[in-house]
Amino acid sequence: MSATEIRKTLRQVPFKPFYLIIDSGKTVLVSHPEAMAVSARGKTCFVLFGRGRDEDWILTDIDHIRAISYESPSKNGRPKRRGRRT
Repeated sequence: MSATEIRKTLRQVPFKPFYLIIDSGKTVLVSHPEAMAVSARGKTCFVLFGRGRDEDWILTDIDHIRAISYESPSKNGRPKRRGRRT
């Protein structure tokens, strides 16, 4: 993942919320373009996530961002099921 790809995703119009998937396995929702900042040199990023009492932040090197996903990742690594089982 590169800083250029992340900036491009942040600047798309209309903005679509997305998840950052970090090397550690953590996923972070970027719900608004102003909730994320990429350093001028493109080495580090800061993300503010959550709401109210659950608000939190993460600071990480861009090199540790494995992917961007527009779908909520499941906890077990498998895609989420759609619909009901019969």
